[in-house]
Amino acid sequence: MKPVIIWNPAAGRGRARRRWATFEAEMHHAGVVFEALTTERRGHARDLAARAVRDGASRLAAFGGDGTLHEVAEGVIASGDAAVAFLPAGTSCDFSRRLPRSSWLARLQSHTVREIDVVRIDCHDAAGRAVTAHAVNGANIGFVAAASAYFASLPLPAFLGADALAIASAFSAIRAHRPIHATVSIDGRTAESMALANATIYKTPSLAGGMRLPAIVDSDDGKAGFLFFATERRLPLLSIIPSLYRGRLDRHPRIRTGSAHELSVSTDTPAAIEADGEIVGFTPATFRTRPLRVVF
Repeated sequence: MKPVIIWNPAAGRGRARRRWATFEAEMHHAGVVFEALTTERRGHARDLAARAVRDGASRLAAFGGDGTLHEVAEGVIASGDAAVAFLPAGTSCDFSRRLPRSSWLARLQSHTVREIDVVRIDCHDAAGRAVTAHAVNGANIGFVAAASAYFASLPLPAFLGADALAIASAFSAIRAHRPIHATVSIDGRTAESMALANATIYKTPSLAGGMRLPAIVDSDDGKAGFLFFATERRLPLLSIIPSLYRGRLDRHPRIRTGSAHELSVSTDTPAAIEADGEIVGFTPATFRTRPLRVVF
Protein backbone atom coordinates (compact mmCIF):
# COMPACT_ATOMS: atom_id res chain seq x y z
CA MET A 1 0.00 0.00 0.00
CA LYS A 2 1.27 3.48 -0.85
CA PRO A 3 2.48 5.61 2.07
CA VAL A 4 0.43 8.56 3.26
CA ILE A 5 2.61 11.63 3.84
CA ILE A 6 1.20 14.32 6.11
CA TRP A 7 3.16 17.50 5.57
CA ASN A 8 3.04 20.80 7.40
CA PRO A 9 3.76 23.90 5.25
CA ALA A 10 4.14 26.04 8.41
CA ALA A 11 6.96 23.87 9.83
CA GLY A 12 10.42 25.41 10.04
CA ARG A 13 8.74 28.84 10.20
CA GLY A 14 7.49 28.31 6.66
CA ARG A 15 10.66 26.81 5.17
CA ALA A 16 9.05 23.36 4.96
CA ARG A 17 7.06 24.51 1.93
CA ARG A 18 10.25 24.86 -0.13
CA ARG A 19 11.67 21.66 1.29
CA TRP A 20 8.49 19.80 0.40
CA ALA A 21 8.64 20.98 -3.22
CA THR A 22 12.17 19.58 -3.49
CA PHE A 23 11.20 16.27 -1.88
CA GLU A 24 8.03 15.92 -3.94
CA ALA A 25 10.06 16.30 -7.14
CA GLU A 26 12.57 13.73 -5.85
CA MET A 27 9.80 11.20 -5.18
CA HIS A 28 8.26 11.68 -8.61
CA HIS A 29 11.69 11.26 -10.22
CA ALA A 30 12.21 8.00 -8.28
CA GLY A 31 8.79 6.68 -9.29
CA VAL A 32 7.45 6.61 -5.73
CA VAL A 33 3.66 6.31 -5.47
CA PHE A 34 2.32 8.21 -2.45
CA GLU A 35 -0.60 10.19 -1.10
CA ALA A 36 0.12 13.66 0.27
CA LEU A 37 -2.11 15.39 2.80
CA THR A 38 -1.46 19.04 3.72
CA THR A 39 -2.14 20.45 7.18
CA GLU A 40 -4.09 23.69 7.38
CA ARG A 41 -4.30 24.39 11.12
CA ARG A 42 -3.02 23.33 14.52
CA GLY A 43 -4.23 19.81 15.29
CA HIS A 44 -5.02 19.05 11.65
CA ALA A 45 -2.23 16.45 11.31
CA ARG A 46 -3.86 14.48 14.13
CA ASP A 47 -7.20 14.47 12.31
CA LEU A 48 -5.63 13.56 8.97
CA ALA A 49 -3.66 10.69 10.51
CA ALA A 50 -6.69 9.31 12.33
CA ARG A 51 -8.76 9.37 9.14
CA ALA A 52 -5.98 7.74 7.12
CA VAL A 53 -5.65 4.89 9.63
CA ARG A 54 -9.41 4.37 9.68
CA ASP A 55 -9.32 4.22 5.87
CA GLY A 56 -6.76 1.41 6.04
CA ALA A 57 -3.37 3.14 5.76
CA SER A 58 -0.59 0.99 7.22
CA ARG A 59 2.27 3.50 6.89
CA LEU A 60 2.16 7.22 7.57
CA ALA A 61 4.96 9.76 7.29
CA ALA A 62 5.18 13.07 9.14
CA PHE A 63 6.98 15.77 7.10
CA GLY A 64 7.66 18.67 9.46
CA GLY A 65 9.01 19.10 12.96
CA ASP A 66 8.44 17.42 16.32
CA GLY A 67 5.02 19.05 16.60
CA THR A 68 3.85 17.52 13.33
CA LEU A 69 5.16 14.11 14.39
CA HIS A 70 3.42 14.48 17.75
CA GLU A 71 0.06 15.07 16.07
CA VAL A 72 0.50 12.21 13.59
CA ALA A 73 1.43 9.82 16.41
CA GLU A 74 -1.62 10.92 18.43
CA GLY A 75 -3.87 10.27 15.42
CA VAL A 76 -2.38 6.81 14.89
CA ILE A 77 -2.66 5.84 18.57
CA ALA A 78 -6.26 7.04 18.77
CA SER A 79 -7.47 5.24 15.65
CA GLY A 80 -5.65 1.93 15.33
CA ASP A 81 -2.22 0.78 14.28
CA ALA A 82 0.20 1.97 11.60
CA ALA A 83 3.93 2.47 11.22
CA VAL A 84 5.07 6.10 11.46
CA ALA A 85 8.04 7.54 9.53
CA PHE A 86 9.54 10.86 10.60
CA LEU A 87 10.84 13.09 7.79
CA PRO A 88 12.41 15.99 9.73
CA ALA A 89 11.78 19.34 8.03
CA GLY A 90 10.90 21.67 10.91
CA THR A 91 12.63 24.02 13.32
CA SER A 92 12.78 21.50 16.15
CA CYS A 93 13.43 17.87 15.11
CA ASP A 94 14.67 16.32 18.35
CA PHE A 95 13.03 12.96 17.62
CA SER A 96 15.49 12.41 14.76
CA ARG A 97 18.15 11.83 17.44
CA ARG A 98 16.44 8.50 18.18
CA LEU A 99 16.81 7.40 14.54
CA PRO A 100 19.75 6.52 12.29
CA ARG A 101 20.81 9.19 9.81
CA SER A 102 18.91 8.77 6.56
CA SER A 103 17.60 10.77 3.61
CA TRP A 104 13.87 11.46 3.45
CA LEU A 105 13.49 9.10 0.49
CA ALA A 106 15.45 6.28 2.12
CA ARG A 107 13.40 6.61 5.32
CA LEU A 108 10.14 6.61 3.42
CA GLN A 109 11.12 3.42 1.56
CA SER A 110 12.76 1.64 4.50
CA HIS A 111 11.47 -1.83 5.42
CA THR A 112 12.83 -1.60 8.96
CA VAL A 113 10.06 -1.02 11.51
CA ARG A 114 10.58 -1.20 15.28
CA GLU A 115 8.38 -0.74 18.30
CA ILE A 116 9.74 2.00 20.53
CA ASP A 117 8.34 3.69 23.62
CA VAL A 118 6.53 6.98 23.74
CA VAL A 119 5.29 8.67 26.93
CA ARG A 120 1.63 8.20 27.85
CA ILE A 121 0.14 11.03 29.93
CA ASP A 122 -3.08 10.52 31.88
CA CYS A 123 -4.09 14.00 33.00
CA HIS A 124 -7.03 16.42 32.99
CA ASP A 125 -8.38 19.17 30.76
CA ALA A 126 -9.15 22.71 31.92
CA ALA A 127 -12.59 21.58 33.12
CA GLY A 128 -11.11 18.76 35.22
CA ARG A 129 -12.16 15.94 32.89
CA ALA A 130 -9.79 12.98 32.48
CA VAL A 131 -7.85 12.98 29.19
CA THR A 132 -4.97 10.93 27.76
CA ALA A 133 -2.19 12.38 25.63
CA HIS A 134 1.21 11.17 24.41
CA ALA A 135 4.69 12.57 23.84
CA VAL A 136 7.10 11.13 21.29
CA ASN A 137 9.96 13.06 22.91
CA GLY A 138 8.91 14.10 26.38
CA ALA A 139 6.70 16.21 28.61
CA ASN A 140 7.28 19.10 30.99
CA ILE A 141 5.58 20.74 33.93
CA GLY A 142 7.01 24.13 34.90
CA PHE A 143 9.29 26.67 33.25
CA VAL A 144 10.32 24.42 30.31
CA ALA A 145 6.63 24.01 29.49
CA ALA A 146 6.36 27.80 29.44
CA ALA A 147 9.55 28.06 27.36
CA SER A 148 8.09 25.69 24.77
CA ALA A 149 5.02 27.91 24.46
CA TYR A 150 7.27 30.93 23.94
CA PHE A 151 9.36 28.96 21.41
CA ALA A 152 6.25 28.44 19.28
CA SER A 153 5.11 32.07 19.48
CA LEU A 154 8.11 34.41 19.71
CA PRO A 155 8.22 36.76 16.67
CA LEU A 156 11.95 36.32 16.06
CA PRO A 157 13.62 36.11 12.64
CA ALA A 158 13.87 32.54 11.32
CA PHE A 159 17.55 33.03 10.43
CA LEU A 160 18.45 32.99 14.13
CA GLY A 161 17.94 29.23 14.16
CA ALA A 162 16.45 26.82 16.69
CA ASP A 163 19.16 27.23 19.35
CA ALA A 164 18.86 31.03 19.57
CA LEU A 165 15.08 30.84 19.61
CA ALA A 166 15.16 28.19 22.35
CA ILE A 167 17.51 30.24 24.55
CA ALA A 168 15.38 33.37 24.11
CA SER A 169 12.30 31.32 25.00
CA ALA A 170 13.95 29.95 28.14
CA PHE A 171 14.83 33.43 29.39
CA SER A 172 11.27 34.64 28.70
CA ALA A 173 9.88 31.73 30.71
CA ILE A 174 12.26 32.35 33.62
CA ARG A 175 11.20 36.01 33.78
CA ALA A 176 7.56 34.93 34.22
CA HIS A 177 8.21 31.89 36.44
CA ARG A 178 6.45 31.10 39.71
CA PRO A 179 7.37 27.93 41.70
CA ILE A 180 4.97 24.96 41.66
CA HIS A 181 4.32 23.17 44.94
CA ALA A 182 4.16 19.52 43.90
CA THR A 183 3.88 16.02 45.29
CA VAL A 184 5.66 13.32 43.29
CA SER A 185 5.43 9.52 43.48
CA ILE A 186 7.89 7.28 41.59
CA ASP A 187 6.88 3.67 40.84
CA GLY A 188 4.36 3.73 43.67
CA ARG A 189 6.87 4.68 46.34
CA THR A 190 5.99 7.11 49.12
CA ALA A 191 5.15 10.52 47.70
CA GLU A 192 7.52 13.41 48.36
CA SER A 193 6.83 17.14 48.26
CA MET A 194 8.99 19.76 46.57
CA ALA A 195 8.99 23.33 45.28
CA LEU A 196 9.20 22.42 41.63
CA ALA A 197 10.73 24.69 39.02
CA ASN A 198 10.34 22.01 36.36
CA ALA A 199 9.65 18.31 35.93
CA THR A 200 10.68 16.62 32.68
CA ILE A 201 9.52 13.10 31.80
CA TYR A 202 11.09 11.91 28.57
CA LYS A 203 12.24 9.23 26.14
CA THR A 204 14.28 11.41 23.77
CA PRO A 205 17.39 12.89 25.47
CA SER A 206 16.87 16.19 23.65
CA LEU A 207 13.88 18.52 23.94
CA ALA A 208 12.63 21.98 23.02
CA GLY A 209 15.00 22.64 20.16
CA GLY A 210 18.20 21.24 21.64
CA MET A 211 18.02 20.99 25.44
CA ARG A 212 20.27 18.00 26.22
CA LEU A 213 19.14 15.53 28.88
CA PRO A 214 20.88 12.53 30.46
CA ALA A 215 20.57 9.45 28.21
CA ILE A 216 19.40 7.10 30.96
CA VAL A 217 16.67 5.11 29.17
CA ASP A 218 16.63 2.92 26.07
CA SER A 219 14.10 3.34 23.27
CA ASP A 220 12.16 0.20 24.18
CA ASP A 221 12.83 -0.54 27.87
CA GLY A 222 9.38 0.45 29.13
CA LYS A 223 10.79 3.24 31.30
CA ALA A 224 10.73 7.01 31.05
CA GLY A 225 13.57 9.20 32.20
CA PHE A 226 12.77 11.95 34.68
CA LEU A 227 14.50 15.14 35.73
CA PHE A 228 13.30 17.32 38.60
CA PHE A 229 14.64 20.81 39.23
CA ALA A 230 13.57 22.09 42.65
CA THR A 231 13.86 25.74 43.67
CA GLU A 232 11.56 28.58 44.73
CA ARG A 233 13.82 31.34 43.39
CA ARG A 234 14.36 32.62 39.84
CA LEU A 235 18.10 33.19 40.15
CA PRO A 236 19.02 29.46 40.18
CA LEU A 237 17.03 29.08 36.96
CA LEU A 238 19.52 31.34 35.21
CA SER A 239 22.33 29.00 36.19
CA ILE A 240 20.61 26.05 34.57
CA ILE A 241 20.55 27.53 31.04
CA PRO A 242 24.20 26.66 30.21
CA SER A 243 23.71 23.16 31.63
CA LEU A 244 20.59 22.65 29.53
CA TYR A 245 22.53 23.09 26.30
CA ARG A 246 25.83 21.49 27.35
CA GLY A 247 24.29 18.22 28.52
CA ARG A 248 25.47 18.64 32.14
CA LEU A 249 22.14 18.69 33.92
CA ASP A 250 22.95 15.59 35.99
CA ARG A 251 25.82 17.54 37.60
CA HIS A 252 23.64 20.43 38.79
CA PRO A 253 23.20 20.43 42.60
CA ARG A 254 19.48 21.22 42.46
CA ILE A 255 18.62 18.50 39.94
CA ARG A 256 17.49 14.93 40.49
CA THR A 257 17.44 12.40 37.65
CA GLY A 258 16.37 8.79 37.24
CA SER A 259 14.02 6.46 35.39
CA ALA A 260 10.68 4.86 36.23
CA HIS A 261 7.90 2.68 34.87
CA GLU A 262 5.31 5.05 36.37
CA LEU A 263 5.49 8.54 37.78
CA SER A 264 2.66 10.61 39.30
CA VAL A 265 2.65 14.37 39.86
CA SER A 266 0.03 16.38 41.74
CA THR A 267 0.20 20.13 42.42
CA ASP A 268 -1.51 22.56 44.77
CA THR A 269 -3.14 24.24 41.76
CA PRO A 270 -3.49 22.74 38.25
CA ALA A 271 -0.23 23.14 36.31
CA ALA A 272 0.01 22.99 32.52
CA ILE A 273 1.62 19.93 30.92
CA GLU A 274 3.56 20.40 27.69
CA ALA A 275 4.20 17.46 25.36
CA ASP A 276 6.37 17.89 22.24
CA GLY A 277 5.74 21.63 22.31
CA GLU A 278 1.97 21.46 22.81
CA ILE A 279 -0.04 22.04 26.01
CA VAL A 280 -2.01 18.80 26.34
CA GLY A 281 -3.58 19.04 29.80
CA PHE A 282 -3.11 19.83 33.46
CA THR A 283 -2.06 18.13 36.68
CA PRO A 284 -2.66 15.86 38.50
CA ALA A 285 -1.09 13.45 36.01
CA THR A 286 0.41 9.99 35.73
CA PHE A 287 3.17 9.21 33.23
CA ARG A 288 3.91 5.76 31.77
CA THR A 289 5.15 4.46 28.41
CA ARG A 290 3.41 2.68 25.56
CA PRO A 291 4.73 1.31 22.24
CA LEU A 292 4.57 2.99 18.83
CA ARG A 293 5.71 1.37 15.58
CA VAL A 294 8.33 3.59 13.93
CA VAL A 295 10.11 3.33 10.57
CA PHE A 296 13.92 3.34 10.91
